[in-house]
Amino acid sequence: RLTKQKRIEDLLYAAKRVVRELPGAVFVVAGEGSELPAALALRDALGLEAKVIFPGNVPYEQMPGYYAAADVFALPSAYEGTARVLMESVAAGLPIVTTRVSGVSPLVVEGENGHIVPVGRPHEMAEKLIHVLKKIEQYRQGAIRQRKVVERYDRRRNLPRVVETWEQIARRGGRDAA
Repeated sequence: RLTKQKRIEDLLYAAKRVVRELPGAVFVVAGEGSELPAALALRDALGLEAKVIFPGNVPYEQMPGYYAAADVFALPSAYEGTARVLMESVAAGLPIVTTRVSGVSPLVVEGENGHIVPVGRPHEMAEKLIHVLKKIEQYRQGAIRQRKVVERYDRRRNLPRVVETWEQIARRGGRDAA
């Protein structure tokens, strides 16, 4: 969703700086919403027509292809409920540069698989994106390690073990439960 809370303008200002330093960089901003016209106008005003692509709404089943094509994931949001896109980015093994939104702390290990920047600071987001892109192999390794950590705590994966533990406790009549 391209809404005010997503602060797409911050990403565009960051993109301007990133592209100036790394001319090969291209940004893809998926989604639609009320802020799309303003985002397109700002992109054009910043001279980023060829560097920032807005593919529109991307069906969920196509998102893995977008993650696979990316080098880094950026989220400039002012706030989020639970940022599912961050979990998806970790699952895809992507380094992340994000603002401090709900749920970010267990997903982004500062300096290892990405960076957390203050909301409304596109200059800092640009610095961190440039840093990650210049050391992309190091951050990819950190992202792979973080993905393994997150997978270890995936409730779908762990639920059978929890149920098995409860069944063992129930068979013992609750003894040794504590």
